[in-house]
Amino acid sequence: MDALRWTDEEISASSEILIALYSSETTMRKVVDGPLRERGMYVRYHQRSGAELLAQAWTDAARGMNRLIDVYGEGKKPRYAEIDSAAFDVASPAYGQMVATVAQIIGEEDSKMHLFFEPSLALGLRLLEINKRDEAGRLEPLELKENAAAVKKIRTIDWARFPYTVIVVPGAGGDRNWNLSPAGKLRVEIAARRYRDGKAPLILVSGGYVHPNQTPFAEAVEMKRSLMADFGILEEAILIDPHARHTTTNMRNAARLMYRYGVPFDRWRLLQRIVSRARI
Repeated sequence: MDALRWTDEEISASSEILIALYSSETTMRKVVDGPLRERGMYVRYHQRSGAELLAQAWTDAARGMNRLIDVYGEGKKPRYAEIDSAAFDVASPAYGQMVATVAQIIGEEDSKMHLFFEPSLALGLRLLEINKRDEAGRLEPLELKENAAAVKKIRTIDWARFPYTVIVVPGAGGDRNWNLSPAGKLRVEIAARRYRDGKAPLILVSGGYVHPNQTPFAEAVEMKRSLMADFGILEEAILIDPHARHTTTNMRNAARLMYRYGVPFDRWRLLQRIVSRARI
């Protein structure tokens, strides 16, 4: 698998090539300055030039592919092993054989791959699939699926009518395989109450396929269902983030979605404390 990992030197060299292509190819500039920048996936780098944005986006992607290979191919410990570890004993002969078979399949498809990073990406995605760790890709693209109604509604919101822009509901987790824990249900109820009080025009529920390990339920999806079925909140008022895996990513992902969907940040005063501590 080392052959499919990217060394720092290779990442740097390919970044330079991409920068040169950006400078010389009109098509490349249109892709970077159009879809890549406009989708908001790399908003941290939006203040940089197109060439720098492209290079940094590639660097992040290459390191991400390396991380997949390290954790789910080589068995390195993930940051949160309790919820992100491999589903198998990575050091076992059986797992090694499975990965070797995947590598063989990728090798047979090599002639059909036209992008320089495709073999590494294919291995990373296969490793995620084997370990049922494809959570980050489930339900995407959100703006065309679960978030479509709210994204359409955002364009018509009169933000001046509300003291807050978004009510963020972080996941509560749980220790058993229920679709929504009692704590999560209580947070949803409080969010619905604050929404009806006119605190904000949107509720953003955040929580992935996390607790217990390998649960089939995305907490954000279940919270959205509860808001609609139990409290009568319209779908157009609900955004979901089904990828967050802990409190830090609840807040990070909420901010990212706001950037992507055009929710104003100059008036962003989170109601996260309201729904997570239930003190208001």
